[in-house]
Amino acid sequence: MNIELEEVLGHEAFRRAGPIVRAGSAFVPGRQVRWVHSSEVMDIAPLLSGGELLLTGGVELAAASAEQRRQYIRDLAARSIAALGIESGGPLKTIPADLIQTAEAHELPLIELRKVAPFVQIAQSINSLLVTRSVDLLRQADVLSQNLAAELANGGGLKELLQLLARQIPADVVVMDGAGTVIEEAVAPTADTSHPEVEFPPLEFDISQRGTVTASLRLHPKTDGDSSWAQVVGERAASILALALHGRHAPDLVDVAGKELVRSILGGLQGQRLRQLCRTAGMDPDDQFVVVLGRPLGAGCRWAGVERLVRKYRTKGIVYVQQQEMVAVAALPAKGSRARRATLLSELKAGIVDQPQVLVVGPVSAGIADAARSLAEARLTFDLAPAGTGPGSVIDADAFAIERLASQASGDEAIHHVVDELLGGLIAHDDARRSRLLETFDEWLASGCNTAETARTMHLERQSLYNRLEKIFELIGGDPRGTDRLAGLHLAARLGRYLRSY
Repeated sequence: MNIELEEVLGHEAFRRAGPIVRAGSAFVPGRQVRWVHSSEVMDIAPLLSGGELLLTGGVELAAASAEQRRQYIRDLAARSIAALGIESGGPLKTIPADLIQTAEAHELPLIELRKVAPFVQIAQSINSLLVTRSVDLLRQADVLSQNLAAELANGGGLKELLQLLARQIPADVVVMDGAGTVIEEAVAPTADTSHPEVEFPPLEFDISQRGTVTASLRLHPKTDGDSSWAQVVGERAASILALALHGRHAPDLVDVAGKELVRSILGGLQGQRLRQLCRTAGMDPDDQFVVVLGRPLGAGCRWAGVERLVRKYRTKGIVYVQQQEMVAVAALPAKGSRARRATLLSELKAGIVDQPQVLVVGPVSAGIADAARSLAEARLTFDLAPAGTGPGSVIDADAFAIERLASQASGDEAIHHVVDELLGGLIAHDDARRSRLLETFDEWLASGCNTAETARTMHLERQSLYNRLEKIFELIGGDPRGTDRLAGLHLAARLGRYLRSY
């Protein structure tokens, strides 16, 4: 259950703090608040999951540099928080212009709290209201779930269940198979023509049968305001619709074998049994394969859309969900498998933008027997990915080949020696000045020494990057471009960042 940010701003407990919106005012209407938190920690972003109203007294912000403050805002915006409230008049006398400008640029409502802000009272008041509304919402959803179950028990089919949903939400309701083909649909009752019709973003839910995503439920809400009602109902309805679909679209032998194949890969099964399951699932065990691993980042995580992308243009794709992890195994053509993997990677990046999940595309495996290694490398890549990797991220395991190798190397001492030998002075400078030269150097090398691209990626002014590079070159013995030092320095930079993250 969410609450409108505008309602929070007007709440008595919040008004006592003298709030005034300093940035992102255009994005306040319709913005939803999921919870209220308070923290003085600058690197709080990785601990947030989106929709939070974050309150801070500005203690750390007052001592931070302008670049650190800008990065703070960028990190919070990347986590899709609802808004940031900053108390002024204390350690932070006024809200710095760099904070306001960065918040505006990243569409993050920034609220100045001009009086002593009772954070505990604000959080208790707003969060209690959210809990109360959530309980009421769950009670209503229970009633609707009971009505759906009764309809199914009385012989109602998928069409009747969808019609009931369409009336009760109200929403247009569609059930699609894994390829995106419509199985059944129902239309919401005619809307009140006295009010202009408003388009609301659709919501999608997985319909799973024994761990396999077999279909998806899509809702197009027709009511104004918070979509929490449709969200809760959709989650409850999916399991009931799975029962209705079972009789109508029972899994065939190929589907059963595909599910068992993924389970066998998860369990480390090898040998003839694995190859037999692969053939029964409609795939050649000697083909090239790639494993895609997915993990949720909060509520509302769905895998049906990922399944459609995995199966698109692929010879065969199987998606299996267990607990808090999605595992997809996709067969690739023997010719051009690397290019197909690259296409899959780009399609996934475009397809799950802003979704509450993170995916890793593992390395290509030579045959089904090697698929377990692709899975293991994908899991390792999850562990090596930067802290705070945001929702909708798709990580390429190939981009972490050096880190994966280093994490499994037995000669850690040798790795330290290489890093110290080539970048010891730069790292010492970072430690003494709390600077980010190692990160900057690695990003610059990864871009192919493209200064403009690095400045864009790191959100830096071009001149600021030039200044950093000048210092870096001074510390490493000169500009490495056009020299045989470049490859070794790039390896040392990647390994250095890996070592400093552990």
